[in-house]
Amino acid sequence: MKKKATLIASLLILAQLAACGETTVDPTVTTAGSGDSTEAPAETRASSLPEGLNFGGKEIKILYWLEQGECTDEQNGEVVNDALYDRDRTVEDRLGVKLANLPRSYTWDSRMEYIDAIRQSVMAGDDSFDLVSGQYATMPTLIPDGVLLALNDTKYIDFSNPWWARGLVEETAINGKVYLASGEISISNIKELSCFFYNKRLADEYSIEDPYKLVESGEWTLDKLFELSGNVYSDLDNDGKKSIGDLYGISFSTDNNFPPLVTGAGIQNTTQTKDGYPELTLGSEKMIDVMSKITKFVHSSEGSLSSVDITVDNGDAVKGAFANGLTLFASGLISDAATKYNDMKDDFGVLPVPKYDKNQDSYLTLINEGNTLFGITTSTKDIDAASATMEALCEENHYTVSPAYFEVALKVKYSRDDESAKMFDLIREGVAFDFGRLYSGATGVNLAVQIKDAITKDNSWSTVYAEQKDKVKAGIDSFIESVKNLD
Repeated sequence: MKKKATLIASLLILAQLAACGETTVDPTVTTAGSGDSTEAPAETRASSLPEGLNFGGKEIKILYWLEQGECTDEQNGEVVNDALYDRDRTVEDRLGVKLANLPRSYTWDSRMEYIDAIRQSVMAGDDSFDLVSGQYATMPTLIPDGVLLALNDTKYIDFSNPWWARGLVEETAINGKVYLASGEISISNIKELSCFFYNKRLADEYSIEDPYKLVESGEWTLDKLFELSGNVYSDLDNDGKKSIGDLYGISFSTDNNFPPLVTGAGIQNTTQTKDGYPELTLGSEKMIDVMSKITKFVHSSEGSLSSVDITVDNGDAVKGAFANGLTLFASGLISDAATKYNDMKDDFGVLPVPKYDKNQDSYLTLINEGNTLFGITTSTKDIDAASATMEALCEENHYTVSPAYFEVALKVKYSRDDESAKMFDLIREGVAFDFGRLYSGATGVNLAVQIKDAITKDNSWSTVYAEQKDKVKAGIDSFIESVKNLD
């Protein structure tokens, strides 16, 4: 099956942006067939699935996180929606299966109901779900219950293929087994990537160094970000205090924007030992230095806007500050380019999260907790059909859905310049996973929360870590032992 991915640049509607149950949709809804199309370069179609697979019309039931917009049962003229519809029909024809999409609402408040629905179904053996998907932060809690198959033991899933998130597989295997995976099977792998934006008008007015050139030279570092933004401030509303109406050097729309700076500096919650087991690494001198720099900047710099300065129930007001031309830099997610800043009057550019220093080899990207993970239930009646379907869905997304979303939505339609398009590629290539973050919900201690709290409360990281490390280690050890006992 060799196809060209057709990219319709001027006719794209973005899929929903979801983070912990929040949904944001591009307000401009256009219809396919009303404009010009752009055809992507031909790509040699690779596949590890054998030709001629036919499962005789087997129904494959797939649980989807409703708010992420990962599936559809009808065409509506919206390009991403229709790409998802066509993907399913292609997989059905290719494998001789019938896909039954089962979207279910997931919010942070209802997360345990969502997880329990999976757990109870599998333990009852009622065959309600073959494939299940859900939030990065909560799905791993299912692993110790024995309700998910080891994906690398199945016949047709091949993690060596480029459509799988290889770093996730390598860094988060437990005793050599992978129970949950992601990659291009989910467009959240694009939407939820951390990044920075900058306002080109303000960059010119303040005569700052060209951020693109800094990235290309390897000099886009944490120190450089703070240097360029720290002294940019103006009390525009003349109220004598920091407020949303003022001009700032940088805005952090939520406390979730602090952990990406740690990952960007090349620091992981855990690293694997030579025996393949995770070891805590957040007590290093480098981590203490990074946390000290971030905390000092957020609390003492006039140019910083965050929840430390202004109580904001959500990040919309701060994101609005950047959209209104009131901050030089802004932290956020890649998809903000399309959902928050697509109508922005000022030109803006997109940048990766800065490195620790210029000696760091590459820019590293933290993927937000809204990322989606997929697994196969132990109650599925046909493991081969389920694994072939999961592999085929991921492969088909690679060739059709991802190009529609990423290449057109972000790199073409919503990028203001060629350099931003290059930056999108750089951000995507730098995605970093680690065991400690992925399994934080399952181990019972979320170190990301500790990092956010330490920064916002101006606490010493060495003190916070000393208080938490034994609890975290115990949680990790207990989790690993429970999974090992599944064998």
